[in-house]
Amino acid sequence: MLAKHVRVLVRRDMAEIIGATVFAHEVDILRDVHGDSNIEELEGEFEPVEIDPAEEFDRLVNVYGRNDEGQIYVERVIGRGPKQLEALGVKKVGRPAKAE
Repeated sequence: MLAKHVRVLVRRDMAEIIGATVFAHEVDILRDVHGDSNIEELEGEFEPVEIDPAEEFDRLVNVYGRNDEGQIYVERVIGRGPKQLEALGVKKVGRPAKAE
């Protein structure tokens, strides 16, 4: 699976704003965790990188964990299992335009 990095600002509270580089498929998870208005995508281009969907799904589960009701953030946003992530990754990266 190809995945693309993006730069974001995460507003944790009025005094704490964190800059981070994450995969594009993580942005919606960050919005679910921190609130829509607290995530800002920044300009910038990154080359897509190859990642393993199963390993990435496990990484996301470990990084973002569960909400107060015990729901896994990744499953709330992406769905269950790496196949959902793989389908999302293909859509997010897109394909290069063909030369005519």
